[in-house]
Amino acid sequence: MNPPTLSTPMQDRLAWNKPQTAEQYATSERNIDLMVDAGKFPPPVRLSSSPRWIVDELRAWTAAGMPPMSDWQWPSVSSEPP
Repeated sequence: MNPPTLSTPMQDRLAWNKPQTAEQYATSERNIDLMVDAGKFPPPVRLSSSPRWIVDELRAWTAAGMPPMSDWQWPSVSSEPP
């Protein structure tokens, strides 16, 4: 018998796997790979051998207008002292 699993709504997750990321951006998993390779989409972090995208980073990147990775830095670094 398998233990019960808790379902977490997509918007409440800390990280998304590739299918979830593709779904959120209304594109294919292959297109996510192509955009990452082209520097047009944030690269994933690796948890074990599985790629995951940090939801807060994707939200901040999207809010910033989805800039190319050459212009994007996460987390944002402020030049002003706290």
